[in-house]
Amino acid sequence: PSLFLNHTLDLGVRMERGWASVQERIRSGDRLKCGIGMPSYTWSSGQKLLRFFFSDLFSKYDCTVLLQTPTDLQNVALMRKEWGLDIPEEKVLYFCNVEDWRRVLARQDFFVGARIHGTMAATSAGLPSLAVPTDRRIEEMV
Repeated sequence: PSLFLNHTLDLGVRMERGWASVQERIRSGDRLKCGIGMPSYTWSSGQKLLRFFFSDLFSKYDCTVLLQTPTDLQNVALMRKEWGLDIPEEKVLYFCNVEDWRRVLARQDFFVGARIHGTMAATSAGLPSLAVPTDRRIEEMV
């Protein structure tokens, strides 16, 4: 599906190179910029895997949360309150048009999302992207 979003015929090769660059920069100690996409539902603090995963990302990288729905804001509030994550207001963004969304994605080094469409948007912008399956629909696609 990413070829319909990005008409670059060698997108897969470019993504592979992008991930290689991300890995090299991590090894060299760079603090990378990571776009974060929330799951499509508000989760409870009992979901240890998501808590570990997001806590680890926020501790190691300069993360920006890219909201897709008002529920995403509830997730950010939960991460702040129950998990103790320091997520500055300026690092929580909501977009009214696709061009602004893609412009912010282009400033990230990589993207980790828990929704297929948010992750596909990052892929369409040529950004190395990882979809974290949080339900059966995503598991079937990744």
